Amino acid sequence: MADLKIERWKNRGGIWIWSYEECPRSYQGYHLMADAQGCSFLQGLVKLFQDSKFPAQKTIELNQPRAEHLAVPNCSKKCIPVKTVQFRFRQSFPNTHWSVHENQDKLTIETGTIGLAELERGFADIALGKGDWTVGSGEKALWFWWRS
Repeated sequence: MADLKIERWKNRGGIWIWSYEECPRSYQGYHLMADAQGCSFLQGLVKLFQDSKFPAQKTIELNQPRAEHLAVPNCSKKCIPVKTVQFRFRQSFPNTHWSVHENQDKLTIETGTIGLAELERGFADIALGKGDWTVGSGEKALWFWWRS
């Protein structure tokens, strides 16, 4: 059964996720940035996930990163934008569960309670102008970057 509050939660603000072609070791994985409204939306979504009695998921349309966004991590490799992301959370996942995989232009991030708390912290940090840290590692990493 789906949670109607999550289904009705409308995307607002700018949210960008991308990876890099021929990615250097210090830029592996995916990179996330959001504006103030995007952070507020994502933080509210995490709260809805935490409160949901049902398995929770939400697919979000993303914005195309521009030069100003890519200047923050400052990687010289070619940007590969992600068009949509689906966040999934299940109470039945182990607390430490963290999975990131991409199928065509859709990124899926599955998480247990620890990863959900890390997402909450990451979205809050972006809103405060902080970042440059990850959840996960290697190709499964999700980097959080402040908006310039």
